[in-house]
Amino acid sequence: MNTDNRITAAQKGADLLARREHSRAELRRKLSVRGYNETEIESALAYLARSNLQSDIRFAEIFARSRYQRGQGPRKVAAALREKGVEDKLARRALYENNLDWQTLAAEVYAKKYPGDAASAAERAKRGRFLRQRGFSDTQIRAVLREAERKYG
Repeated sequence: MNTDNRITAAQKGADLLARREHSRAELRRKLSVRGYNETEIESALAYLARSNLQSDIRFAEIFARSRYQRGQGPRKVAAALREKGVEDKLARRALYENNLDWQTLAAEVYAKKYPGDAASAAERAKRGRFLRQRGFSDTQIRAVLREAERKYG
């Protein structure tokens, strides 16, 4: 039981959600760390979901859009969502059903970092590794590199 009996697990969960969206798994962990027992936590999570205060779908969509705006690719965002406890099905939905144009983003990230020609094969490989570290797929990377070669080649 939480040592502070004045604040219920649901109240604490709502307080956390007022600051930012959280996944269900994040809330479970944070409430557990604060000393609430499993019964209190499950009851609070059910209440918060029923009240539409917490939604993994909404969390995933907001999280994906935020990471998209930072220039992170779908693989990196999907991995981060998994770490946050979001189901793969919900993560895929957030990544691919919300008008996020990953190919255009990959091209924009590339152009910002590398405004000119990649003269050598080693330089092209380096640029490809940069995009891979940002979380873009091999297909997206090849398309960006082909377009850059066409533009500058």
